[in-house]
Amino acid sequence: MPLIHLELSDGASHKFWEIKRTGSTLKTRWGRIGTAGQEQTKTLSTPEAARKEHDKLVASKKQKGYAEAGTGATTPTSKPTAVAAPTRAPRTVSLMELSGLGQMGPELPAALAYPERTHFVQYADATKKLLKIPRIRKLQLSDEMPAWIGELKSLRTLICTAPAKLPASLLTLPHLRFLHLDGSDELASLDGLGKLRALETVTCGNTALSEEDLAAAAKKLGATKTSFLMGLDFKPVPPKPPRAKKAIVAAMNADTLPDESDLRGVDLSGATFEHVYVTHDLRGANLANTVWRSCDFEWCKAAGADLTGATFDDCYFSSGMSEPLFEKAKARGVTFIACGGDLALARADVRDARLVELESDVRLDLTRADARGIEMAVSFVSEKEHAFEAKGADLRGARIHLDVSAGRRAELAKKKTARLAWKTDHFAGSKTDKTTRIEYAPLDARSAGPTTRPAQPMVADDGPAAKILGTMYAPNAGLWMIVADADVAEAWRGSVDENDPRDDFQRALCADDERISIGTGSGVCVQVGSRSGWSHIFEREGEADVRLLDASVRDEDRAKRDRAIALRVGQWPLTTKPVRIGKVLCPSGVLALLLPFREGTFPAAMRKAAKPGVAVVEPNSYDRALVGMKSGPGIYEVARCPFRPEKGKGDYEDELGEYGDVLIISYVDRLPAKK
Repeated sequence: MPLIHLELSDGASHKFWEIKRTGSTLKTRWGRIGTAGQEQTKTLSTPEAARKEHDKLVASKKQKGYAEAGTGATTPTSKPTAVAAPTRAPRTVSLMELSGLGQMGPELPAALAYPERTHFVQYADATKKLLKIPRIRKLQLSDEMPAWIGELKSLRTLICTAPAKLPASLLTLPHLRFLHLDGSDELASLDGLGKLRALETVTCGNTALSEEDLAAAAKKLGATKTSFLMGLDFKPVPPKPPRAKKAIVAAMNADTLPDESDLRGVDLSGATFEHVYVTHDLRGANLANTVWRSCDFEWCKAAGADLTGATFDDCYFSSGMSEPLFEKAKARGVTFIACGGDLALARADVRDARLVELESDVRLDLTRADARGIEMAVSFVSEKEHAFEAKGADLRGARIHLDVSAGRRAELAKKKTARLAWKTDHFAGSKTDKTTRIEYAPLDARSAGPTTRPAQPMVADDGPAAKILGTMYAPNAGLWMIVADADVAEAWRGSVDENDPRDDFQRALCADDERISIGTGSGVCVQVGSRSGWSHIFEREGEADVRLLDASVRDEDRAKRDRAIALRVGQWPLTTKPVRIGKVLCPSGVLALLLPFREGTFPAAMRKAAKPGVAVVEPNSYDRALVGMKSGPGIYEVARCPFRPEKGKGDYEDELGEYGDVLIISYVDRLPAKK
């Protein structure tokens, strides 16, 4: 059969792929245009099988955009400067759900849209439509276990209601490890479970089985009672895996190799695996030039493995607790396409690797990796909270394009945010040079194109920062408060009798942002914000008012966070005219801020400490404060406006967090003269 040569050029990624069949042998070669690329030879059982595989591969490549030279592909005239953004159409169901390696899975209608890829179905009826999904490994049924359950040969986990007697077909499942029959009212016996050679745990809480029945079953089956749940634990002894390369490859693809098999140091180079559940110990194994399609890696160990030239397409990874999956791997030229999960490549050799079209929630670890020449194009779920570590990595010659997912872009469009910035601390301490190209896709739809650095925060580090006078908190709620003169506030009783509509707290619950009577005086009831339930009390340099801010910030370093937010309050102007909520007469010159369920009588020591320019927050609960106003006695206005550095309405967002409104309490006039 003649050689087929295909090429793909999408403006930044320029590559070729070719295949030639001779009898039962397929020889493929692929790589960047202008290089020798990599080669792989695969021998199938018959010439007819090789022909079918040949046609399948060619069709797959053409579906991904490859074309014969001169019919759509183009040859670059110079080396591209960046990696192309993902072009594969996104799934409507995440790879995590389909894989079964997460806590949730798709329901049957969604699963049937991806029958070849789905490995987990949740809340499904016991319908034979499940047989259209041949590789289900985890299944949660919403009703009773069917008699034909044994036809789902790949099952590892089954959650369902059981009949009084377990179906005979259940006992033929070769890989079933976890069986949950909780709430099966008719279940009266666990007879036959000893036939399930891979079974590790069965639970049967809220069933007809008694503790005595369970103890008898444990003795009969050679099991032990579970420590915390109503059930049994088994200690299966898996058979030793084969050591011959051909036998291992065949067993893995046929799903007959026992889970967690010891394959340390085996030679599987050049092999192809499809829909394999990889739980095995592959540390130090030779996986060079292997191809993995739609495989899931759970509890797999592959530290130090040789992944040189390997390809992982549509795979999902879940690292074990003890060590990252591919830590210290030899993975030069490795390719990850449309993969997700814990892609742990810490301290690995991933020179000239390609990581493209990755799932948007991928957790990528390149810490201290040798990533020279790496090509990467990823769209994350967030520009701020994505799990991406590259500290200490060698990124010389790397070409990296970072974007956000379509879902995140839809959120940004709704927020109408004027200016955003990428979180980039994952590159801190990495090694780069003038050939390193790191692009961030613009977050603002009005931007002209990608930038090689994040948008600059709209504050100056050496500029003025607001003074933090104190901090108020609301327990399990948004921050709202009564603002009144300290003497007037003494009449506020707070929460006394919830059945009394005249109870002060009950009155506050019925109030919006408005004036509210307090004894013979009045104050203002105001909602500061609902984002986080806390706010500092700020004072700006050279100004006499105080401000509270509705903000949600992400930095866990409190000192760093407080400094950053104080800079914003100190430098961002009021870009829109504040909306007045109400006025407060303050003859004492001290304002009380208190959550409405608290009483307004303050200890004498707190009253004495509340001097002009000082805020005293009650130290035990932080839900009320006294603020000595610099302007002294007078009339103060409570107002609010959006907190943002530029004109506009609505919420604002930057690299630190999200902001709603800022509440301003300012002096407006002298007190009226006494008659």
